[in-house]
Amino acid sequence: MYIEGPKDPYFSTLPRLDDGAAAAREVAYWAGRGATSIKLYFDATPDVAAGAIAEAKKRHMGIAGHLCAMHVETAARMGLETLEHGVLAAYDLVPGADEKSCPSTQRQGDMLARMATLDANGPEVAALFKTLLEHKIAIDPTLASRQQYMCNPIVAPPPRELALLSRPGGVTESHIPCGHFAGYNAEVEKRGIAFQAATAVRYKRMGGTLLVGTDQWLVPGAGGPREMETMVAAGLTPVEVLQAATIDGATAIHRGDTVGSLEVRKRADFLLVDGRPDERISDIRKLSAVFKDGIGYDPQKLYDDAKGKIVN
Repeated sequence: MYIEGPKDPYFSTLPRLDDGAAAAREVAYWAGRGATSIKLYFDATPDVAAGAIAEAKKRHMGIAGHLCAMHVETAARMGLETLEHGVLAAYDLVPGADEKSCPSTQRQGDMLARMATLDANGPEVAALFKTLLEHKIAIDPTLASRQQYMCNPIVAPPPRELALLSRPGGVTESHIPCGHFAGYNAEVEKRGIAFQAATAVRYKRMGGTLLVGTDQWLVPGAGGPREMETMVAAGLTPVEVLQAATIDGATAIHRGDTVGSLEVRKRADFLLVDGRPDERISDIRKLSAVFKDGIGYDPQKLYDDAKGKIVN
């Protein structure tokens, strides 16, 4: 469930939360209806976040963040567990970015421009990552989605994936024009994408935990392999990426005791592939079988059954 703040929510369907008490009530309401995690979103201020995090902790819920109106370091000290989109959501790195509100278009433009000038091995990034490491925060870098952003041409999913959608022609509807942010262009985007990839690798080398997430609005669920390939291209090893996609991901969402690795007493949920993804990460695409609760399924039959049924 998303937690927004007192201003106009980024998504109009989300409620405004004026303070920590309102946020706590919102978390309690949705927890009672089965929610297992919260996501602090753009306009969540420190006051709102404090109330939401406190209530989520009481209920043993996961705590993620795509922040804007508060700094990552502030959220880390409150109890943030996963940072979505990596440094893209770390407005600590933008000079003058306060923690009172999120003028989203200006703030995002400032961040995108800032990422094009920063050194991934510089002191600003080191200081931020030191705090994240101290609080054991995992980063979900979503690198592949950045490569399908604004100025670079969108790489359309292959026909096999498009065939799953109820409206195959609708995959480009969410594309943002390159000129949406002042001063933004293809070169700025290229440098920013490289910076985001390099910082993900640096966090791992500093001892941090990375996760595999997609932020995928093209074909839901189909972005996993592409994200894993992009992480390897950034400089991570296939084994590191497989770990991020399995046990580290399960642990980050409080499910490491039941899924994420093949162990006695855990659920038999796994993929069987015809290849060596620990050496060639793209082999993760060569599915031979999908196991769920110990029952094996034919991937081709699952695919055929899903054709044209994924609503987009």
